[in-house]
Amino acid sequence: MGDIMQTRSRLFRLTALATAVSLAGCASLNQLGRDYGTAIGCVGGAMAGAALGAVISGKAKDIAIGAASGAAVGCAAGYAWQNRLQELERVAREENLRMQVETLRRQAPVQPGKPVGPAEDVGIVAQVQDQGMFPVGSDQLTPDGRRQVEKLAQVFRQQLSEGGSSRALLVVGHTDATGTAESNQRLSEQRARTVGAVLARAGVNPSNIYYQGAGASRPIADNGTPSGRAANRRVEIVEVASTEILKQRVAQEQ
Repeated sequence: MGDIMQTRSRLFRLTALATAVSLAGCASLNQLGRDYGTAIGCVGGAMAGAALGAVISGKAKDIAIGAASGAAVGCAAGYAWQNRLQELERVAREENLRMQVETLRRQAPVQPGKPVGPAEDVGIVAQVQDQGMFPVGSDQLTPDGRRQVEKLAQVFRQQLSEGGSSRALLVVGHTDATGTAESNQRLSEQRARTVGAVLARAGVNPSNIYYQGAGASRPIADNGTPSGRAANRRVEIVEVASTEILKQRVAQEQ
């Protein structure tokens, strides 16, 4: 793992990341976050702040201060979450994209004598079906595919610029099971790099972009049917709060 970071390689190998996983599974909260993300953030932040105040002193004053501070932070985070999901939904609607957006959540480690805090949102996963984004067997975007990825890149560029330099993007290419495992692996990695290059040109810091080719190893549908193979040909964009969480995400999928 150290070699990966020291050489600044942008390619994550699953075998190189045997990191202990504390990342919870994906929660399908895109509908909820789109409509009520700000409110959820406010309530969650207030609860966390109140719990912290109770741990510090147990006094009503400290609990109230903690709740107010937590609510302020939670409201801001919730608003960003809600706005981001709405923007991704807008792009999908404009481009007629089949996209599934999920929220990554992490439960803080339990510490003796302290209450269990609420799970925190640490990133999102956007699964975008190919649908002609790439020609068959090619790693070059079609004109429509380039336009679609450029619009998605603008959404992620804005989020990363607002979230600070610690945030990271992982671009994962996926294929169906047609062809050999070796060719699928190579093609999926090349496609991930192509999408990553568009993200970089849109203004995302290249040092924050990581790549992975999954080939046909993580299907989400039956490769025995045309519709299933179409669903499996996809690009996955994972945006998380830090590279450490990104490593946990990759290790979890292993």
